[in-house]
Amino acid sequence: MPFWYDEDGPVAAVLVNGWSSSTWLDLITLPSVNETMIREVLERGLALTADMPSVEMLVDDEDSALIGLLEDAEFRQEAGDVTAWMDVATVPPISPLADGYSLHSRANTATIHHFAKRSGPDVEKRLRQTSLYRPDLDLFVVDERGDVAAFGLFWHDPVTGVGLVEPIRTEQPHQGKGLARHIVTTGIHKLAAAGSRRIKVSYDPDNSPAVALYLGAGFEPATTCSMWISTTN
Repeated sequence: MPFWYDEDGPVAAVLVNGWSSSTWLDLITLPSVNETMIREVLERGLALTADMPSVEMLVDDEDSALIGLLEDAEFRQEAGDVTAWMDVATVPPISPLADGYSLHSRANTATIHHFAKRSGPDVEKRLRQTSLYRPDLDLFVVDERGDVAAFGLFWHDPVTGVGLVEPIRTEQPHQGKGLARHIVTTGIHKLAAAGSRRIKVSYDPDNSPAVALYLGAGFEPATTCSMWISTTN
């Protein structure tokens, strides 16, 4: 993971994440970074992913400098997502939990992690290796049989004071019962108690249940991003 520094510290970095069907390339730059350095950072990222069959980047639609460079590199634009924010001063009340369900966290649960079906048996071990993971912010709802019906993971950064909501899911048989709303509003309160001052969530604008969930909870849309995909790699 290459970094760029000035006299005050790091100003840019390249992150590469490999997935089963594609490679994600993320450029992290401070607002002070000029277009010349953005070009240098992008070129380093493209060099690192030159042998990958597909490279994807999620880019702020207002980032005209990077977008221009991606167009020159023959990336194509596709649909992306919306990022919304909430100030903790506007945290909503915790919504009620439907009858027959109960809320839990990984802080007081020893069973196999509910992500294991999708991410493999080592998922909890990997989560606990990340610096911002907290079991008490890893929430899930079970039905009367003890089956996981919905879950949500919340991340608190004590340095920036920013909380993140990601991911949220309700299993299909339990949808439409307000379980995700209960998890989200509970998680928001927990983030506020942990010290988050602002809370962030991103969602697909075409996913109407997600739009209703987050906007209904009080998040305010702030930025949009598009996915840019390589056409030459």
